[in-house]
Amino acid sequence: MSDSTAQDYILQGNAAISAGKIRAARRAFKKALSLEPENPAAWDGLGWTYYMEGKNDKARTLIQRAIDLAPDFAEAYTDLGCVMQDLGTFDRAEKLHKKALELDPSRQDAHFNLGHLYLHMQRHSDAAEMFLKAIQCDPARPESYLLLGETKLRMEDYDSACTVLRTYLRMNPDSIEADLLLTHAEFERSRS
Repeated sequence: MSDSTAQDYILQGNAAISAGKIRAARRAFKKALSLEPENPAAWDGLGWTYYMEGKNDKARTLIQRAIDLAPDFAEAYTDLGCVMQDLGTFDRAEKLHKKALELDPSRQDAHFNLGHLYLHMQRHSDAAEMFLKAIQCDPARPESYLLLGETKLRMEDYDSACTVLRTYLRMNPDSIEADLLLTHAEFERSRS
């Protein structure tokens, strides 16, 4: 079988991940690996299916295999960074996300994931910077706006929080979470 067939399965697996169909994604990545056992994208995708189920030790092993096969594969580094964050290894997670950005500074997901890590670590200025970079890489991805709004709210920058959250709500008008954050930001702004 040709390379493109394995690539077709990888594309199917990625589409299934986007649709939240973990089992279908896992089957597709395993089919890709049966055709091309050394394919780092298939190992990374397979690992991500386990991450989605909270099976972080299994995910770590599989995604590390992708990195071992392709040390310049930026996506695998940020994916492994997410796993390490969930495992509570924040220093390692930060290094992995930064490695992804060193390899590919335009990776929206690496900026976003690093911002999410910094938000969790309460490094709000760093988080805001990463979410802004994620927005610059891909302004159409709403999750960066939501977390930037939450970060600005935690920084007590209520004007910016309101602006960013309104932008998010234009993209995602049914978000109860964003409505609540915006209401909180507007209330705090009116008090200051």
